[in-house]
Amino acid sequence: MILVKYSKEIKLIKLNQIKRKTKSALRKNNNPRSGRKFDQIKKIGILYDVTAAQISEDIDRLTRILAPMGVVIKEMGYLDKPQKQNQSMHTFSKEDFSLFGKVKSSHVEDFIEEPFDYLIHPFSSNNPLIDYILAHSKAYCRVGLHDPAREQFYDLMVFSKGSEPLSKVLDQILESVKIFQ
Repeated sequence: MILVKYSKEIKLIKLNQIKRKTKSALRKNNNPRSGRKFDQIKKIGILYDVTAAQISEDIDRLTRILAPMGVVIKEMGYLDKPQKQNQSMHTFSKEDFSLFGKVKSSHVEDFIEEPFDYLIHPFSSNNPLIDYILAHSKAYCRVGLHDPAREQFYDLMVFSKGSEPLSKVLDQILESVKIFQ
């Protein structure tokens, strides 16, 4: 019983440290932010929650659209429970962060440090770990779904109904990126 209580307290400390570091990064926000012209895009990052159904098919579709332009797409998905990394899907979990809210794994740190032209988060979520990555990202432009409470995380926001399929949301984001410059 004491061990369970101790474990919950540690998880709470960890979560609070991650939220504190996220707020600090948003306050500093010293990364240069600006949109790239659509025909100049070279790298796009996609950040998502793995529990979303059919995500890989929609990302593959987006890759097929952008690949002829020479655009490289890197993706990172959040999982509740850690699992072994595989080549086709890069994931992260709470285990990739230390007790004091510092990133422990190199693949998460590499994703944060990658200077994406656009970092796309095509979901409405309130996940502190995804927020941490958005806040610390070196991306030139962070794109997400419109939510007045989350404006500090995005440089470009797209309106979407909650029930729209991911493919439609990604199409709306692409259209918005084409006109955003």
